[in-house]
Amino acid sequence: MPLPNPSRAWAWIAPALGLLVSLAALSGLGGPHDPALGLAVVLERLGRGAVGPALYLAASLGWGIALRPALEGSRRPLPVAVALGLALMASMTQVLGAAGALASAWGAWAPVAAGIALLAWRAPSVVRRGEDGGAMPRLAWGFVACAGAALAAMLVAACSPPGWLWGSEFGGYDALSYHLQLPREWLAGGRVWPAEHNAYSCLPGYAEAMFVHVARLGGGSTLAYSAQALHAGLAIVAACLAGAAARNTGASRLGATAAGTVLLAVPWTVVTGSMAYSEMGVLAMLAGALAVAWDPGLPPITRGAIVGVLLGVACGFKPTAIVLAAPAAGVVLLGASPRREWPGLLAGGALAGAAALAPWLSRNAIACGNPVFPYLHSVFGDAHWTPDQFARFAAGHRFDGSLLDRLALLVVPDRGDPARPGAAVHRGLLHPQFSIFFPLALGAIGRAIAGRSTRRPGLVLAAALAAQLVGWLAFTHLQSRFLLPLVVTGAVAIGVVTRGRIAWAALVGAAVLAGATLWRFAHERGGRPNATLVGGTALFDGSLWRNEWARASPARRGELAAMMGPEAFVNVALGEERVYLLGDATPFYFRAPVLYHTTWDQSPLGRLIREHPGEPRQWTAGLRARGVGLVLWNAGEVSRLQRSGWYDPTVTNDAIEAWLRDDAEPVQAWPDSGRYLFRLRPTP
Repeated sequence: MPLPNPSRAWAWIAPALGLLVSLAALSGLGGPHDPALGLAVVLERLGRGAVGPALYLAASLGWGIALRPALEGSRRPLPVAVALGLALMASMTQVLGAAGALASAWGAWAPVAAGIALLAWRAPSVVRRGEDGGAMPRLAWGFVACAGAALAAMLVAACSPPGWLWGSEFGGYDALSYHLQLPREWLAGGRVWPAEHNAYSCLPGYAEAMFVHVARLGGGSTLAYSAQALHAGLAIVAACLAGAAARNTGASRLGATAAGTVLLAVPWTVVTGSMAYSEMGVLAMLAGALAVAWDPGLPPITRGAIVGVLLGVACGFKPTAIVLAAPAAGVVLLGASPRREWPGLLAGGALAGAAALAPWLSRNAIACGNPVFPYLHSVFGDAHWTPDQFARFAAGHRFDGSLLDRLALLVVPDRGDPARPGAAVHRGLLHPQFSIFFPLALGAIGRAIAGRSTRRPGLVLAAALAAQLVGWLAFTHLQSRFLLPLVVTGAVAIGVVTRGRIAWAALVGAAVLAGATLWRFAHERGGRPNATLVGGTALFDGSLWRNEWARASPARRGELAAMMGPEAFVNVALGEERVYLLGDATPFYFRAPVLYHTTWDQSPLGRLIREHPGEPRQWTAGLRARGVGLVLWNAGEVSRLQRSGWYDPTVTNDAIEAWLRDDAEPVQAWPDSGRYLFRLRPTP
């Protein structure tokens, strides 16, 4: 997405003022505060939480620019350098984290300081070259306005405490379970390393390691907001690289702006980009790979190797990139190259991609004995899992319907989702959070194929999009969010055809996408998206009430307890007693010691039940031996997981209820969310 002309001050001042006004308006929606206070909170959160991410991304740019001399011949080397720098920085973070170097200040600051020094050294020459500069077409300001509106929504949402926004993500369940929880554990333990109680720690975890890194740069106390700010920053990088990919594919400067804007304005982008997720890393790497793939100025071996590295790091962000990003980049790489170059391109890309994943493969091989755990266990070994666990993990990550059922879910809502019994949920292209994106993208591809000058890129992008759809249909469990890498391919196609009268249609489409994003944000949580903005994480971990609780009367404590969630109540009222989360797997806000496990990992209670069938006193003794004094039972979650077939079959609500009734005392209840807190009786 091309930048405004830096020689004109108003070209920077006008968008900045517009963004500031948008932030104020959006931060005042649905909260017990006015826009002025909302804006102040957002700016304060960004001021604290975005420092680490800003330094990290600046260092990435420095490392990339340092590689620029090796990119001579490239049509536009700066975007290639940006993508390579981010990939290199993510890989360094992974290696440093696994080695335990991020536990110290020097380990976290060394690569960042070096990258910023390289940026300061090389940036003047980049500015002097003025790559792809010039005046912005007037219509481009319409796209800039759409991008600014979407960006404002993303930034305000990124300043909201994790666990509040986005019903489609169950209030950030995955973030609280592992995207943020694992960095918290790694920060405490000093090392980015697999943990037997959290299966997701065995995935590549490039994004989670980056969250550790930026939190360490910010002093470690800003993990939640710095992680969300970094992911929002990656969304901006992805939009810029999508514009560069469109430019290399034949788009005008206006088309490049349209491509970046469309990617940023899709509601799914804002939803995931404002959370501590990993999707935006995949989108950034794929956009960079598409820009490189269509850069004939680079030698074939260099082009194939760079694409391979970027795709390897994309898989490091999220393993599904191997079936949703790699096919698209591979198709474009081959479609943009003569056939005689294909063997070298594919071989170089495969080797470079494997090398990019070497940090994860090595770490897992050392920790688990299986370099790709929890996959391919029949080849590399079971590590610490049982056959039942592998069976449940496989069942939870596949779709058992027929080919016709799979194809139907592209456009037909699903009524069989166990997470939402009886509800019609779109799992494909027509999910509301894609809005009109896919009709726009398919229309753009059709228009590109119809045009003589754009036919070749249109056909190649059509094949790339088809390859991604095949990957989604054949190798995933058909979740709509997994289709996000298709947005990169579609945005490039939109950019290619954005010229003449079609540019106005593209602008209208971008405005509709931005409007859908704003509408979705405004209607979150029943129209109260900012209800927790001012209180922030202190509302959830209880620190907001800690001082008042210490001096409150018994009656007032009862009132405060009714206002607190389980995490806040345990943290404030019960001190350091260890809590066993039974059914829950989202311990991020607990400050007391916690015993938990993800759905797929071994249940401590399930193991005790199998070892001592019909002896509940032994179950209590076993948990007491592990330091557990409290049990937080989420009856609704246990019921849902059992209904899905994903949970330990021996741990049922009936067994839990009978055990707690005889061997524990009730402490507090939250019946609206189905959670009940018990204290285990002392064992003889």
